Amino acid sequence: MKFTRRPDLDPDTRIEIVKLAWLHQGVYGKMTQIAQSYHISRTFLYQLLVAAHLQLHILLSEEQRRVPNAQPHVEQLVLLLRLEGRCSIPSIASILKHLGHQPNSLGYLSAWLQRSGRLLPSTLSMASKKWVFYLSDEIFGIVSWPNLLS
Repeated sequence: MKFTRRPDLDPDTRIEIVKLAWLHQGVYGKMTQIAQSYHISRTFLYQLLVAAHLQLHILLSEEQRRVPNAQPHVEQLVLLLRLEGRCSIPSIASILKHLGHQPNSLGYLSAWLQRSGRLLPSTLSMASKKWVFYLSDEIFGIVSWPNLLS
């Protein structure tokens, strides 16, 4: 089933619907009346209210509360750029600086990547035999060390 946006419900009309619904919250039968007058479902009306409430909450919340939560995102971005993008540390620093993320110095990034690497287990010293499976798209491949399949 394909869903299309109704052309008669432009953004200004949607804002008007949300304003009416917001003003008449808790009034018995008013949501049904608004939904019927605009030929929309009450579910859609409540979805508009939730979206409007979320947007207002984001818009009016304090900036200081949102900044600390960005740190895990920056760490994921650094790892993504280094491992998948194969970016050099100076390139990562330049990207972070352009995006306005702190800290973005070469020394900090190098030290952080080294600390992160030390947390990973060593793949060179394996005490026991292990099976390693590589899954990719529609190809299934088995990679194994000698004498594991015998």
